[in-house]
Amino acid sequence: MQRAIGLALTAFVLAACLPFPIDRSPSNGQTQQNPCAMVWATEARPDIAQRVQDGLTTAGYAPLSVGASVFGEACYSGGQQTSGVGELETTVTIGMAVADANDQEQMGDLAAGIVDVLISLDIPGARKKINLSFVTPDSRRDLVFDLSNARNVRQQGLHGAAFLKAIGSSN
Repeated sequence: MQRAIGLALTAFVLAACLPFPIDRSPSNGQTQQNPCAMVWATEARPDIAQRVQDGLTTAGYAPLSVGASVFGEACYSGGQQTSGVGELETTVTIGMAVADANDQEQMGDLAAGIVDVLISLDIPGARKKINLSFVTPDSRRDLVFDLSNARNVRQQGLHGAAFLKAIGSSN
């Protein structure tokens, strides 16, 4: 009897250690036969960049450059990426020409207007990080800020240098 229990227990333990294919069923009802390894990834998103470019142009701004990327998890199976990057964080990069990179009032008003445009767009991602560069022929100042924080500051009615100070620092 003890031998039968010992054999049954051994068989159970060995069966638990055998590799079985993982069945991952996406919401569309299709079955993925291969296991999925989730990894952190960054992906360029020209579609988001174009949406931002169009929104800024429509609002009367002339950006020197616009880019966008998303950071999140992607599924890899068999050494190949099988899904897009899940949008945990979206980074939008905008370059704007200014007459004077030391004029905090001008840059703050420009940043506030750009934030108004960005708020109106449907930018994906739980967190939206904005890299705004103020560019002159001789210099460049960068301002990095969180869009949700900037939205809260805009609701307070701040603009100009006070807006810049409230959303972050430029360098």
